[in-house]
Formats: sequence, C-alpha cells, structure tokens
Amino acid sequence: MRGFEMKSVGEETFYRFFREEGRGSRQWIRHVERVAEKSYNRIISYLKSSDEPVVILLDDRCDSSQDAQHCTVTAMKLHSRLVVGTETLKKGELSSWRLEKRCVELLLERLTKEKNFVIAEVVHDDCAAVDVVLRNMGIDSQKCIWHKAKSLLKRLREALRGTKTVKPPAVGACEHVREVKMFTKKELEISLRSRGVDVRGGRRAKKKTIVEVVWWELHPSEKGKPLPIDVVENDALEDLHTEAAQELKEWFYGACKLRKRAEDDDGDLLAKHVNHIAHHWADDHSLCVTDIPGLCQAVGGVEREPLYELGGKCHKSVEHCLQQFASVTKMSFYTCARMTYENKCFHSVINKYCSKRLNFAKSYEARVSITALDWNKNRRRSPLGFTYRKESSVGHRRRSARRLLHGPHDGSWRFDISRAVFGTPRVGDWARDYLQQRDSDEGIVDVTDVDVGAGSDTGDEVEALLLRRDKNEASDVAPHEDVGGGSRSPGSPLEPSRLRFSDTSVRDGSDSDEGVDVDSNVASQDVSIA
Repeated sequence: MRGFEMKSVGEETFYRFFREEGRGSRQWIRHVERVAEKSYNRIISYLKSSDEPVVILLDDRCDSSQDAQHCTVTAMKLHSRLVVGTETLKKGELSSWRLEKRCVELLLERLTKEKNFVIAEVVHDDCAAVDVVLRNMGIDSQKCIWHKAKSLLKRLREALRGTKTVKPPAVGACEHVREVKMFTKKELEISLRSRGVDVRGGRRAKKKTIVEVVWWELHPSEKGKPLPIDVVENDALEDLHTEAAQELKEWFYGACKLRKRAEDDDGDLLAKHVNHIAHHWADDHSLCVTDIPGLCQAVGGVEREPLYELGGKCHKSVEHCLQQFASVTKMSFYTCARMTYENKCFHSVINKYCSKRLNFAKSYEARVSITALDWNKNRRRSPLGFTYRKESSVGHRRRSARRLLHGPHDGSWRFDISRAVFGTPRVGDWARDYLQQRDSDEGIVDVTDVDVGAGSDTGDEVEALLLRRDKNEASDVAPHEDVGGGSRSPGSPLEPSRLRFSDTSVRDGSDSDEGVDVDSNVASQDVSIA
C-alpha cells in the first residue's frame, strides 16, 4: 500500500482482494504465492549451477505460543541466508511437534524430488522426529549449537538442584504451579468440567487464566491471590558463581568452533573438551594447559577461585550431567558449529506481517510468502554505523550494547507482484482511485486468470543474464531478482508522475506476466503493511 501512497482501504474492498470465488474476486493470495514460488525457483536454479555442496538451515515457527493454528518450516541457505522454500500446515488434530515433522517431510520432498535440488546437509534444532526424516532420506545432519547450549544449561541446573520437574499422573496430584502448567489446555478444561467449574470466557480463555482457576480449585486458601513464583526459574548456577551460566555457553561454543577450525569432525575430542569444564570449575586444569588454553582463559583462567571442591557432591553432579547430555554420540552432531539463528531472525520478520496476537485464517500463507520476498531482497544490507542501546532491566536474554544502523529498506519486491498482476511494475493513478472506491459506479473489470504464456517477453533473457553475472561473483552472493525495468533505486519512494500506463494492456493481458486480474497486487501490498 505504501507503493500506492495509500494508508488504508475499506473493509469490503480489502476482503474482495483475497476472495477466491464470486463477483469481484481478485485472488491475490494465489498471485502472491506464485510470485514467491518463482523467486524460490530462481534462487534454486542459481544454487544448482554452482558446484558447492548446499547446507540448509531448518527451523519451525508456530503462529501462537499457546493456541497455535499454523506451523511453518523455513529452509534457508547457509551463509547467503537465502530462503529457498517454506511449508505451512494447519494444526488440525496433530500436535505441534508432529506438525513440524510433517512440514519437514513435505518441504524436503518438494525440494529434492520435484525440483531436483541436491542437499548435502541439513541443520536443525535437536528434534528426534526430524532426525528420523533426514536418516530415511539419506541426508547428513548437524544440530544447532545455540539450542544445545540452552538445553545443556537447563539440564545442569536441574542436576545442581537435585530436582527435576515430572508431569504428575493427574491434575489433582499437582503440588506446585509448574506442575499444573505441564498439562495442556484441553486436559485442564476436562479437569475443571469434571469438577463442575466454568471458566470465564469459555474456550476463548487463555491457558494462563485456566491455570489460575485450576490452582485455586486445588488450593482454596490461595483463591484470589497471585500465583506463587515458580522456583524452577531460579538459577542454581548463580549460587556457585554469577557468571557460571554464561561461562558454560562460551565454553561449549568455543569447543565447537575449535573442531570447526580443525575440520576433523572429531566427536570424541569435542565431548572430551566439553566435559572438562566440570574439572575446570573444580580447579583441575590438566587439560586446559595442554589442549585448550584459549577456552580456559576465556572463562577465568588458571588463577580464578574454584566453584566447588574437587570430588565433592557438586563436582560429581556436574560431571555426571555432562557425561549424559554431552556424550560422544551427541557431540558428533556439533562438530561444524552450525547455528539456526538466521531462521529465528526471519521468523521475527514474519511477526511484522502477521502478528501472533491475531489469527490470519485465510491469508497466513500469503503473508509468509511476502515475508520471504522481503527477506531475500534485504538480507545483504550493509550496516552504516551503530548506536548504543539504552540499559534495560530485562535480563532473560543477553543483548549487545550496540545496535547496528542499516541502509534504506528495499521494497522493490512489490514491483515483482505488480508485474505479475498488471504486466508492468508501474501502476497508474487509476488503480489508486479504484481502491479508494471513487469509480465504484463504473463496475468491476473481470480479467481471466490463466497461465498460458506466463512470464514477460524478456523474463528468460533477464534471468539468464542475472545468473551469468552472479557466476562471476563470490559463490555465496545471491542473484539479484529483476524488478521489471525502470531506474528506481532500492528503497526510494514511488513518484506519482511515473505511475501511469494504459489500462488497455491490462484488459487484453498482452503484457501480463501471468495473465492475472487487476487488484490482487494491491491486496498483497495492503497485507504487507497490516
């Protein structure tokens, strides 16, 4: 909508954009997904033309943290950060982790079988179901070291506390709020229904509200009082040292990067180095001096005071925990020091187009496609400088003190949608007038949606030139997608004086990229801002 210099449209016009059937339907969802698919195909063709093995990063995203309706899995190329495909499924009767497995299966089958895309390695979070899928498809796998560090830290805290949260057999057996939270929303509703208790809001009530009602029913003396603080969140490592948790992460990251630098794929040595932090904290630096002096120096060095006694209870607990969760078999998946944080960054951009606070039942997949187009256009913006962040009291996530300032945002992907719908990246003032419903009395122009003669006259030539140019550049530099002509610089606003073209070309479909109707592009523009 920014490209059309519009701030909003009427509700009736907006819903007319993505309506699939009926008078005035514009079917913009289909057009947006088609443009995104063409972008994926162009990127895959470029990657297939290179001789380098392709490493794909996989991660999933649910559209809500409590009552998810959609699960999206994103495939991203390592280093270049190009999104090569997405797969979205509705929840239905499947749980979220089963939905992730099904999304991964469909996405990888489409990439490898339909598009003949050879994938050498897949990086994912530590999900056993995804491991099975990759093993059946014969694809090597590595796991994200960020997810493993978080999991290892959680297990170590449980070992030092000597307590592990176990789900009780029934809701009535819960002795703490954290145990109530382990039950699903549906299980809690069934328990309340059996007790004859109604929750305000019914099925629309959030899980947090239902947990409160269940806790008050189990403990009537606590009714009306706020829920007690969950003691599981207390950091047991901070009792030993304030920086112990951060030291564990840095030690694990450093050990993985040593194996990546050596390129030996030695899981035995990685497990040995990771397990040695238990002895390092007990003032045993025998391995630090000979093999890993850099890791030792990064977390305090030889001069620091020990956190616990060598051979004591804490030492044995930490040592046993690391031997169990940082074994040779597990560490063999972390020798390349891969991370999927780029997928997390992409998922945060999805929130810009479809917030988790709302449920986009019809347009969710199209909004994800728009996010992928936006991401692929702006992934290589160079930072122009930095500014310092304000101090925050939120301590659940460590952030850099500096915030990078990037160049202007490239919105030229909107031209790709415009060319697919209108046959040209330049849209006239009459389109804005139509959207503002100034000419609603003139009737609605219906244009046939066919795929015959899809693609512009020079589309294949432009793509060939782009691929030929990119082969001369670095291997990880992505092909620049054509925006359909014009000398507009990335991020510059559209000039109304240059947005004029004859509407006859749209009516007869002579210059159309895919022979589609008129207003679906504008609907996709509105969705990108919503």
